[in-house]
Amino acid sequence: MFGGRRGSASAAATCGHCEQTIVADEKHKGTFFTITEAGAAGKIHTECWEVYQDRNAEKCMHCKGPVAQIPGRYSGKFFAPPAGGKVHGECWEAYNRKAESVERCAMCAEPIAVMPGRFSGQFFEFDNGDKIHGECKKAYHATKSERCAHCDEPVAPEAGKFSGEFFVVEGDRRCHAECHADFCAKRAPKCLQCHESCSRHGSFSGEACVYKEGQVHAECDQQYREARAPKCAACRKPVVGQYYPTGSASGGKCHVECWERFQHANATK
Repeated sequence: MFGGRRGSASAAATCGHCEQTIVADEKHKGTFFTITEAGAAGKIHTECWEVYQDRNAEKCMHCKGPVAQIPGRYSGKFFAPPAGGKVHGECWEAYNRKAESVERCAMCAEPIAVMPGRFSGQFFEFDNGDKIHGECKKAYHATKSERCAHCDEPVAPEAGKFSGEFFVVEGDRRCHAECHADFCAKRAPKCLQCHESCSRHGSFSGEACVYKEGQVHAECDQQYREARAPKCAACRKPVVGQYYPTGSASGGKCHVECWERFQHANATK
């Protein structure tokens, strides 16, 4: 690109395009651009500037106009596509929409490229090959990602909310790692002893003992069995573990440790 800076004549100089002296006359205002590239023409009349750039500057890959600062037409800013060449900043979006080789966002179908004010050029690639603008990621997950079995939000990373990790539940459904405890608590059977969910939460490991009547936390099992166990015929404490039958019609039981005392108390006088 041939760049330049604008000035006004303070001493006679020759225009590098029309080769006339740069002064104010019937055709010229006396203002000029100075070429900044080494070995270029030097100073160019403001009136000659556009024609000079049309002839000498590198051309835009999209509109074929000169890649240069031309007041009222081009800012002079440009992008360099991977295939080579230059594209005006003003033409960049249209160039990308037309280019067949440019990868497109699987959500909005727009080119994955820098588009000032719209797309940063950052993208995400998924296991299925889809590429998504950083700006389209949330919308993509909302429509394409599997939903959490608990909260029904997309199972995908979301800053400050979801890590993207998940548990497989109910066959092949997914549940956010952050939702898993609540999911289990809502669906798990209630402990027969404490009536809380038989799931891993709080001080509970998630392990449970299964009885005909239902389930009991491993942490509650001792208390559950003692509360429902028959009482020792000697000490009246719950009989849990080994015991001797008392032989009574009611099917009484006696701790092994209490058996001798029981026999002594019930011996025939």
